[in-house]
Amino acid sequence: MIAHRIGLIPIKTDKSTKETKFKLKEVGPKTVYSTDVKPSVETGYKIPLVILDNEQELEMVADARLGKGIDHIKYSPGLVYFRHNIDPKY
Repeated sequence: MIAHRIGLIPIKTDKSTKETKFKLKEVGPKTVYSTDVKPSVETGYKIPLVILDNEQELEMVADARLGKGIDHIKYSPGLVYFRHNIDPKY
């Protein structure tokens, strides 16, 4: 679950940067957000990753690589949205 949430963090990069290293080490009790990742992902979104209880910790060392969708589908951009229509008859 944590790996999936970390994978969904949008990372702001320029085209000249091919790889970026990220680190995170947090000790509970606390909620860990995407803004806690160092160096900053610079997206402005405060995405909750996990809630840590007493004596729990999260340590992450990650490499983010910039790729093209023609090389692998994991590099393809995606867009998801939700629209809730309320019918006034109900």
